[in-house]
Amino acid sequence: MQPEFINFTINNDYVVYSLLVGFFVAGVNGCALAPAVSFSAGKAATSTNRGVIKFENVLTNEGSGYNKDTGKFTAPYDGVYLFTWTIITRQKEAVATELYVNNVLKGYSFADARDATGMMDDSASNTLIVKMTRNQVAEIRVHATSWNTYVEGGNWSSFSGFLIHVTVIIS
Repeated sequence: MQPEFINFTINNDYVVYSLLVGFFVAGVNGCALAPAVSFSAGKAATSTNRGVIKFENVLTNEGSGYNKDTGKFTAPYDGVYLFTWTIITRQKEAVATELYVNNVLKGYSFADARDATGMMDDSASNTLIVKMTRNQVAEIRVHATSWNTYVEGGNWSSFSGFLIHVTVIIS
């Protein structure tokens, strides 16, 4: 999808190119409006698998970048994106999760409910800002050698992200 252009003039000069979320300036005397890109999905069913976590309950998916069947977000634009995830694990379990962008590890979270009483669940969250190019993929994985693999469903665990700004080169 191509952005729509809105013409305007700012002092007959080059326009600053870093604006608000979802907006960017394309060049001299012109502003391009990029569609909003954001998603939020909850983990509907509890899982105990290694690899990519599929967050099946999509709450919002502006720009259609998130695929609930694969658990992966595909960037529709070059830009800077913010991702956040929260994982709940049950009593007596511990699970490490990771954010990967194009198979490159970007960050971790670790939920550890192995307390002395065995009566508490635990959660872990992380929020990262990463630069992506169009068609790169972001995903949350259970660590390959994680202690356990239990990820709570019922929307207790979630994955969200949004485009902060597109990357624009003005020559």
